[in-house]
Amino acid sequence: MAPSPNNRASRRLFLRYVALAGGGLALTPLAAACGQPAATPTPPPKPTEAPKPAAAAPTPTVAPAVKPTEAPKPTEAPKPTAAAKPTEAAKPAGPKTVRIGMSQEPDNLAAWPGGMYVTAVVQNLIFNSLVLTDDKMNPQPDLAEQVPTLDNGGAKYIGEGENKQLQVTFKINKDAKWSNGDPVTSADVKFTWDLMMNPDSGASPDTEKKYEKVETPDDKTVVFTFFSEKSAKAMAAKDKENYEEFADQKGPVVDPLYIFGLPNSFIFPSKILGPLLDNQPRTSKKVQDVLSKSDYTRKPIGSGGYTVKEWVAGTSITLTARNDYFKGAPKIQNVVFSIVPKSDTLIAQLKAGQLDVVTQDALDVKDAPVLDTLQGVKAFYIPGTTWEHLDLNMDNAILSDKNVRKALYHATDRNELIEKVFLGKTKPVNSVIMDWSWAYNKEVPVYEYDLKKAEDLLDQAGWKKGADGIRAKDGKKLALKYQSTDSPMRMKVSPLLKDQWKKAGVDLTIEHMPGKAFFDKKTGPTSTRTFEVAEYAWVGGYDPGADSQYAYSSVNIPSKDNGYKGGNYPGYRSKDADKLLAQGLATLDQKERTKIYQDFQKIIMDDLPTLPLFARPNTSAATAKLKNFKPPMSSAGETWNIEQWDLE
Repeated sequence: MAPSPNNRASRRLFLRYVALAGGGLALTPLAAACGQPAATPTPPPKPTEAPKPAAAAPTPTVAPAVKPTEAPKPTEAPKPTAAAKPTEAAKPAGPKTVRIGMSQEPDNLAAWPGGMYVTAVVQNLIFNSLVLTDDKMNPQPDLAEQVPTLDNGGAKYIGEGENKQLQVTFKINKDAKWSNGDPVTSADVKFTWDLMMNPDSGASPDTEKKYEKVETPDDKTVVFTFFSEKSAKAMAAKDKENYEEFADQKGPVVDPLYIFGLPNSFIFPSKILGPLLDNQPRTSKKVQDVLSKSDYTRKPIGSGGYTVKEWVAGTSITLTARNDYFKGAPKIQNVVFSIVPKSDTLIAQLKAGQLDVVTQDALDVKDAPVLDTLQGVKAFYIPGTTWEHLDLNMDNAILSDKNVRKALYHATDRNELIEKVFLGKTKPVNSVIMDWSWAYNKEVPVYEYDLKKAEDLLDQAGWKKGADGIRAKDGKKLALKYQSTDSPMRMKVSPLLKDQWKKAGVDLTIEHMPGKAFFDKKTGPTSTRTFEVAEYAWVGGYDPGADSQYAYSSVNIPSKDNGYKGGNYPGYRSKDADKLLAQGLATLDQKERTKIYQDFQKIIMDDLPTLPLFARPNTSAATAKLKNFKPPMSSAGETWNIEQWDLE
């Protein structure tokens, strides 16, 4: 997959268009990070082209005591035997090295999360966030001592009325140090926030924009205070261009991603980068050059478990472990990233034992027939957070009928699509919120492939089969047009879908186009809503709130009048759904929000403006000797927990 975020809970990561690269997805903010959802959502990033917590150490076992045996009674004197040769002292085990193969070279190691996938894979060794998500999308402390919540007192409301504000406090791990020996402090966190807010930095602040201030009462405490209703309106009046969404703010500004602090960034060292920016991170005009061209971009000072030892351009990047890492010295002392553009070469090197890991940027399920036969290698096919789906234009005369939409879903054999396109290496998706999410509703109706049910529903809707097998009603054929990008994956899906729907009496014509054209904000079939059936993908993140509102609230139906803003491409309109989506973003009570989004799923999965298809699988491989290798479902990178890895 193309640009992708890391596990740092980034919303930009969780909700982004992954449309045009490699697989030709259409990433958009789907609560993440990440990324990417806030109670006061801001517009998601435009489409671009294309971590489980550490397992507890096993408790050492104690060898059982052996009862002494009685000495044997003497018999004949034993014959003398030759003296045993002294055994050589066991040689100490040498440093362990893991060799990781990837298909591309990182652009620079000071890049913000959400850029090149391979950059995140390397950055995971060098940097930390306050809070990250594990391989199951659960928040875990990283630099922070705990994940702050309203329940544990890490977050609280202060003030009253229009001055009411959400305040979140993070305690930084007391043992965390930069690789130059300096302690990681609250000043570094505030510096990073200021850096993100610099318009020339290239960052994509979202949750971060909602903070009125960030304070550092001591070296290990940082306090984030969100805007109140009053201060939000004042900021909108002062800076309409950047804070227009606050103009009509009702109540305090809140964001479900408050638990991550800075969900769209690693933490950077203020003492190292500050002087390069004249200690003006928020306003310095030097920021773009410092973060893209300075020596820091190739050999950064970080708080992670490794430091860059050598970078041979176009060939490899070598990192060495830190014995003073605050999470404990990594068991793997050396990590070498080999840059090899051809996947066949990487697989051959993995087979020959020249590599220990090959990352998902270089592999695809098409490699499964070879990967699954490699001795001493384990292949991983993880259903990812990216989910493919069909959008149905609700303003289309044929598709406005719910029975027709349900019939089309029952006529879709998703298991056949998975088997023929992904060799069976992933699973169907049954809701617009994925089954790993805390908000998923297990009770949503599941539309299994059932051709008879599909035909019965079309009969009920008045569509009768003709002699040619295609249905018609009032002299009009049941004909629909499918449109999507020209990604190889979708070009495999479309003819299969055409054949499946034809069995139910639906004539489906197919059009593929470059992703840039498909998602063009002014002329593309999605934003202009000229499509009938459109296939693309969303990326799910930790929190589904802002993503669901962006994709399904009636206020986010793109049109010429609103400048084609919003991601509700089907044109879905439901007062009940709108109400629930607004409620979900107005509260931070997790139990209440869970019920809200479960109720929302019941409504939308009955209305079916979207037909979820399947999760896109992330493919990676590693030697069977590598322990605690846990590829995540997100695009955080296989190295998200590298400090837990070990080689037998």
